Amino acid sequence: MIRSWLAKHVFYPAQDGLRGLGSLRRWRELEQSQWWSPDQLRAFQDTKLRQLIRHATSQTPFYRERFERAFIRPADVRSIDDLSDLPLLLKDDIRDGHEDMIADSHRGELMSSCTSGSTGSPLIFSVGRRRCGADLAARIRAHRWFDVCTGDPVIYLWGSRIETDRQDRLRAIRDWLINEKLLRAFELSDEQLHCYADKFLYIKPHALYSYSSTLWRFAQFVHEHRPELKGVIRRVAFATGEQLLPQWREEIIRYLECSVAEEYGCREGGLIAHECPEEAYHITAENIIVEILDDDGKVLPSDEEGRVVVTNLDAYAMPFIRYDTGDRAALRAGACACGRPLPMMWRPTGRSFEFLETNDGTQVTGVSLSRDLKEIEGLTHYRVIQEARDRVRILAVTNSHYRRAEGERQMRCFVKARIGDATQVIIECVDDLPPHASGKYRYIINAIAESATPQ
Repeated sequence: MIRSWLAKHVFYPAQDGLRGLGSLRRWRELEQSQWWSPDQLRAFQDTKLRQLIRHATSQTPFYRERFERAFIRPADVRSIDDLSDLPLLLKDDIRDGHEDMIADSHRGELMSSCTSGSTGSPLIFSVGRRRCGADLAARIRAHRWFDVCTGDPVIYLWGSRIETDRQDRLRAIRDWLINEKLLRAFELSDEQLHCYADKFLYIKPHALYSYSSTLWRFAQFVHEHRPELKGVIRRVAFATGEQLLPQWREEIIRYLECSVAEEYGCREGGLIAHECPEEAYHITAENIIVEILDDDGKVLPSDEEGRVVVTNLDAYAMPFIRYDTGDRAALRAGACACGRPLPMMWRPTGRSFEFLETNDGTQVTGVSLSRDLKEIEGLTHYRVIQEARDRVRILAVTNSHYRRAEGERQMRCFVKARIGDATQVIIECVDDLPPHASGKYRYIINAIAESATPQ
């Protein structure tokens, strides 16, 4: 790695300019706007929303027709309060109308992207430079909350094929110049992690950025095999891409001896919120409008959990207006101890496939069962797959401390207590749990929800 000041003041600005993202300019603006009053921020959002609506209806056939069918004129949308009159944008809408959603004025700058496909069917969409620059600026600001600046050494333990398949020689040189290192998370065997461990000892990163489950897997490896890596991450581990379970957070902090902060967002919607040092999730309100809706589409007040619907105010190449993310969360009232007036949300409780279903259809968060399974001695890793309301399969990785008869008895008791006494529990002992193709390690899978949820 090269000197941080050279990466920060020379190479990072140079590559940002060459890519045309304007992320550093946007970041400087965000540094100011994070201290705005709620009224200032709301007025800013309303102005950007009106501009986005005019752009979307004038430049894309999809939104032009959508507004006409709803008998809504672009001028009718004056503020966030008017958003509820517009229809929701679903994943199937994007698949069916992808080409018509692309703005004519931005076709020359399109970058193809896709979701991880962890719900079984990846969603392909397009982004432009404005959206990319806005997301990156928001991430730079959030990282600075933890004293991690551009040019500081950062390791990305990542599994997205979008990034890793583009990791050619030119990209590797660019990453080296700006003190970033990308390590593939597709296959994290102990042998591969030992190789990565040597890179961590050499780089001594200020931050590690990875999927929540992958961070936990790495922390477990450090604890069991490479304790000399404790403290090698100088400041913080950023968790993203999936729900960060409480016990994962505890063990990452304990085994890696660094802070942990969660980034919440989705590829198609953008960077929605980021945890601050006071453990509050601040919404990137300058770039994103967040609505929380009940199952009937009604906007919910603060502290009531519902569906997360977002409007990305910088998605001009392919507008995302009232996009239903499939996640669940609640807005949070009050002020944060960090002093930033940015709006807040409570920690997202996860996507539909992270919940299990009882026999009568009641949803039970997978976190509760994860906490139960954590208590079983010798059970090092597991994957719970609910195949039907009355059938659950558990793939178990164990060590020498595991007592099979007692362990299986406990697993069955835990599952039946959470889901129902009539539940059939199938337990298979396996040597390893491979990650999903996205690079995520999925521990709770509701196969019922995955087959039923609109994609």
